[in-house]
Amino acid sequence: MRYERYKQTGIDWLGEVPEHWHRSKLKHEINLVTDKARQDEEIRKYVGLENVEPFTGRFKFENGEEPKIEGEALLFEKNDVLFGKLRPYLAKCVIADFSGRCTFELLVMRPKTISNRYLFYLMLSDGFLKAIDSSTYGAKMPRASWGFIGNQLLYLPPVSEQYAIAKYLDCRVEKIDSIINAKQKQLDLLQQQRQAVISEAVTKGLDKNVPMKDSGIEWIGEVPKKWRVIKIKHLTKEIITGTTPTTQREDYFDGNINWLTPADLTEGLKIKESKRKLDIKAILDGQARLFPTDTVVIVGIGATLGKVALITKGSSFNQQLTGLICKKEKILPEFLLYWLFVKSEAIKNMASFTTLPILNNQTLREIAIVLPSISEQQKLIDYISNININTDASIKSLFEQITKLKEYRQSLIYEAVTGKIKIS
Repeated sequence: MRYERYKQTGIDWLGEVPEHWHRSKLKHEINLVTDKARQDEEIRKYVGLENVEPFTGRFKFENGEEPKIEGEALLFEKNDVLFGKLRPYLAKCVIADFSGRCTFELLVMRPKTISNRYLFYLMLSDGFLKAIDSSTYGAKMPRASWGFIGNQLLYLPPVSEQYAIAKYLDCRVEKIDSIINAKQKQLDLLQQQRQAVISEAVTKGLDKNVPMKDSGIEWIGEVPKKWRVIKIKHLTKEIITGTTPTTQREDYFDGNINWLTPADLTEGLKIKESKRKLDIKAILDGQARLFPTDTVVIVGIGATLGKVALITKGSSFNQQLTGLICKKEKILPEFLLYWLFVKSEAIKNMASFTTLPILNNQTLREIAIVLPSISEQQKLIDYISNININTDASIKSLFEQITKLKEYRQSLIYEAVTGKIKIS
């Protein structure tokens, strides 16, 4: 159901809104909290960017351990809204259900004339996120400024209507998320089964009776006696991090060349297409690099650090991804892919940590691999490919279902907070 009368806002991502909604700016609806934590307030729980799940508005603290804290922290109180200004496209927004401390990469907003739950949904809507993301500065660590975020023009319903919209979304989003969670559990189980098969093959080989030896590396353990232990730097021609072309040139993103981000490393280990594309002009102008087919890419920063994939055609990628170009006479790209895939947890533990976990290229170069001959690598690759045919199809189907559900959730949020549907 739609409202009876609408008016044009002149804002691209908002479009038309109900006629009775009033115009405002974000900075007029909230107080920006900039209180720094004192030493005697260290008992408060600390929140880093990695402790906020993208899009869900949930905190996540693994094993009850708090992250390492470097430098100062901001104070926040229960019911404050926290929003990640670093890489805003990650959609890290949450309503605090406790008082604590947080990284300066999170904005702490205390609503004064707006419902905190309505604000939460508004800031998670695709239109708002894209508007903020378009303003970021800094190639390697793109951030949005409070000056830009605070000056965002908004069209808001009366507070009573804000509560109604938030209540409606709470109910609908909870149902969607419960379905997503059930399908995610199925997906996780299939991925664990796939990883177990690959792990056994690339660390022990196919011959169960082959003599073994100690690799000399604790996280690797015993390996076939004839296999070599060798560092990645001796097996690769280049290890290079990607780049993001300037977003001021829209024509750079209007082509047919794959431009990968961590979001493109999804259900499979081989990437055929990316969500966003580059034009050849971005390559020719030195804004991006074209990496060859069979480049292994690994996420080097953020929550999905250690995730890997193989590109199946010439592609470019952003600075969150690093490309490894193999010396094919020594190691087949698919074997490197599978090795990094099964050792992702060990690789995560090698990362340094400041605001976000980071795996630098020097650390990556020093990672050890247990290496069979080229002929045995090929046999292992063929074996893994045959075993994974059915598993990969099931994983792809589940991932597509989850993706559609998430897209529906985002669409529902956008339509509700911009008045495209009427909540009675």
